[in-house]
Amino acid sequence: MSNHAPYCDEFKQEEFTRLTLDKITCVMDPREAMAMLTESDEPYVVSMIMLTRDQFERMSEFDGF
Repeated sequence: MSNHAPYCDEFKQEEFTRLTLDKITCVMDPREAMAMLTESDEPYVVSMIMLTRDQFERMSEFDGF
């Protein structure tokens, strides 16, 4: 849930990258995801997700693949 409603001027969604590997999913900043994908040979499933910054920041910390 966002701090702002969809029609509020402060409701601004950003694109984030969702990486999935072996049914484990991580949502990351696109630049960080690209850097990780460049350095990895793992077969990640990559998709985009739209979130507000506060929604992203409230997500639990990722423990790793």
